[in-house]
Amino acid sequence: MQSLNIPLLNITGKASTKVFEILNIETNLPSNQIWLFFDYANTNTFINREYSLSFSEKPLSDVIFHMRILKCLDSSGNSYPEIPEGHKSLCKVAFSPFIPQEINNLKLLDGWAYNPDSVKLKLKEITDTKINDSALNDIYTLAYISLKNNILPTSDIISIREFYEYLEKFLQVDHNRAEFIYLFFVKQGKIKPMNNDKIELLPAV
Repeated sequence: MQSLNIPLLNITGKASTKVFEILNIETNLPSNQIWLFFDYANTNTFINREYSLSFSEKPLSDVIFHMRILKCLDSSGNSYPEIPEGHKSLCKVAFSPFIPQEINNLKLLDGWAYNPDSVKLKLKEITDTKINDSALNDIYTLAYISLKNNILPTSDIISIREFYEYLEKFLQVDHNRAEFIYLFFVKQGKIKPMNNDKIELLPAV
């Protein structure tokens, strides 16, 4: 039975080349994906779900990160349908808009090992923001055109933080609502996440 606990994942390190060879797993990944070692899970954690994340022992970053666990393996390379409570796992994870520096800085490990510099993540599942009503999609398209032409800066490349600040300042929306608007426009293909906390505002068509 699924626990109601909030997933708290302890990442001990990044998988080394030796791990790739032993388990025969793919190594040619997109720049936002990485294989990570997770310590004992405090609760069952679904794969192929989108989560917002925070670093449980540090202040929130200005960048709002999201992650999706794409694949989960045990020590023998067998697939788990989810990260099981009380188990260690090796997972392929996709981050958005990019892999956090705190995770990139982790050591390369040949297996599960204690790491005093491990990174602890607190996850919150994101409910699907897909809109099926075509009329409502048209309304959001008009809203994006208005935002891009009248409120957002003339530059097509801005930071995520600037995007939130413009929405909060000119539309008086709170930060959580600004995050929802950003995620929706990304799903609509109107905003393109880039590296270094930058986003591209695509043509308002």
